[in-house]
Amino acid sequence: FPSSRESLINYINDSLPPKAILFAVVEIETNNFIGTARIVEIDHTNRSCNYGRFIGDTSLRGKGYGTEIVEIIQQYVFEQLSFNRLYTHNLDINIKALNSNKKAGMKVEGTLRESQYYKGNLHDLILLSMLKDEYFSKKKK
Repeated sequence: FPSSRESLINYINDSLPPKAILFAVVEIETNNFIGTARIVEIDHTNRSCNYGRFIGDTSLRGKGYGTEIVEIIQQYVFEQLSFNRLYTHNLDINIKALNSNKKAGMKVEGTLRESQYYKGNLHDLILLSMLKDEYFSKKKK
């Protein structure tokens, strides 16, 4: 996530259509801004896109917001955009995010070994995805 004013401006500029769609995440009960979600790598030809999410206040993590954000993104991507595939990359050490993605029905496709440099070490990226038919099957349950 952006750590300086300049990187925040670049993040926002890279999140504008047609490159991406940026969402503000707001807690309904308090109307407080708690983070962001964005859809990137939007590919209309192959009906596919990538997503990311961030909850800034660490005290709000582990409360189900991350899973809810993924489910709302799934609804938007499959019902509004009529895309066929939604995917994300999950850093191997971010277990809470990995579990949240799985809880929302994302399936592990594979691992990009030692492909992400983070805090002085190389880490694996876990690739997760959901297909449109999987979303609608899940929704029926």
